[in-house]
Amino acid sequence: METIIIAERKRKYIADLIIFAILLAGGLISIIQYSASLPSIIFIVSLIIPSVGIVKYLWDVPSQIKLSKDEMVIYYGRSILEDVDARGSFAFPSIVKLKWEIIADFDVKSYTYCIPDNGGDRGAITTNYEYLIITLSNIDNLNPTSNQRYTVVLNRFEKTPEEILAICKQFQMECS
Repeated sequence: METIIIAERKRKYIADLIIFAILLAGGLISIIQYSASLPSIIFIVSLIIPSVGIVKYLWDVPSQIKLSKDEMVIYYGRSILEDVDARGSFAFPSIVKLKWEIIADFDVKSYTYCIPDNGGDRGAITTNYEYLIITLSNIDNLNPTSNQRYTVVLNRFEKTPEEILAICKQFQMECS
């Protein structure tokens, strides 16, 4: 079988650029309003503000699932927004390589995360997450109930979770 790479969709940066332009305009207006000197305006505009945008785009790494005849490789991506959402933990899982012989099963689970809005009783923010769950065969002979699992968030992938599940199961049948 040939190698298949399932990757995240390309991110749309139009919203990011609009927010970046608003922040840039707000920063410039506040600097000019408080009558800052020309060198400080040039310094902020030319170095600090663009560097924040560049770091954001360099920090973003898309997730991938690479299926080959020998193994399944999971490349966990990262995003600066996800890091901030994770309270700045900045701990990224490494690349995971799984041989087909140790993979027992695949499954897709959906989880709905609901948090109340900061406004009180006015509403709630609901987010739906789709996960690919990879269960490994029992490696620990001393503890037969221990199964190791890996999960991959499938929300931003090019293919639907059902298509990814079907592809993974097909590879498992043909390669193990």
